[in-house]
Amino acid sequence: RAPEPITFDSEVLTEEKRELAANTVQPIYTSPDTGVARTQLERLRNSLDYISTVREDGYADKTQKMEDLAALSDIQLNSDTASTILGLTETRWETVQQESIAVLERVMSSTIRSESLASAQIRVPNLVSLQLPESQADIVAELAGAFVVPNSQLSEELTQVAREEAREEVVPVARTYAVGQTIALRGTVLDEADLEALEQ
Repeated sequence: RAPEPITFDSEVLTEEKRELAANTVQPIYTSPDTGVARTQLERLRNSLDYISTVREDGYADKTQKMEDLAALSDIQLNSDTASTILGLTETRWETVQQESIAVLERVMSSTIRSESLASAQIRVPNLVSLQLPESQADIVAELAGAFVVPNSQLSEELTQVAREEAREEVVPVARTYAVGQTIALRGTVLDEADLEALEQ
């Protein structure tokens, strides 16, 4: 029992509160990196140029062109898509290219984290212009969707700074005992806070 009245700042309880405050801080991510978006747009343009070259190849038959499209390194087109692309008129192919670039630009301008990549890719078809026929819209979605990547990374440094700030904002926890107040019951296992109180 407390032999005299006492009030003291509990380091044990304060540290527990600091840890709780630090753990409630959400991870902080970097702002969307425009460099990533530019890189992906450039990769898409290169792929579109390659597809255009294959389409214009007057010496290759359709089978050869399908094999050439299958050799694309940045995107794996399914055979139906590849076949449809080869069958498009020059005007329609031009429209598909422009729309693919526009859609990828729209998607990559928003924040995409590694854990939200799948939902960003699911959004791609909804961003395609409704003026395009469905078959061409599907091509645009497949072309643009293949180049959607995370553009915002977890910042360990910023997260750690925010956690330290949260710890520092915690007000010390005071404990008060009146004369004769029970500090610890006989027979119970003492925790750190009990030991601290007994020492005080």
